[in-house]
Amino acid sequence: MSTRGPCVIAICKEKSSNWKTVTEHVISKGQTNNTLPNYVQLGDTICLNCYNGIVTRSSAIFLQHAQVNVERSEVEVENVNDLERSEVENVIDLEQSEQLGC
Repeated sequence: MSTRGPCVIAICKEKSSNWKTVTEHVISKGQTNNTLPNYVQLGDTICLNCYNGIVTRSSAIFLQHAQVNVERSEVEVENVNDLERSEVENVIDLEQSEQLGC
């Protein structure tokens, strides 16, 4: 069975009709080149143009896209941590007010 699209890469220009399955090799090369967006998973489908940008050419566009995704992930983690901290503070406030009979 041949691999079929669509490409999972968010910045894909959709100009290719040739498809690749994301393998360990793609992930390894993309991580080495710093061109692999963090949302790409083993077994995903990417087009040949995106494959070349990530694996063989280390395209500046893919370098930038991968970096933006890393920065977004870091912000999302910070937001989750802030939310969790806020929830803990709310629980502590509730427990303290119950102890005071409020």
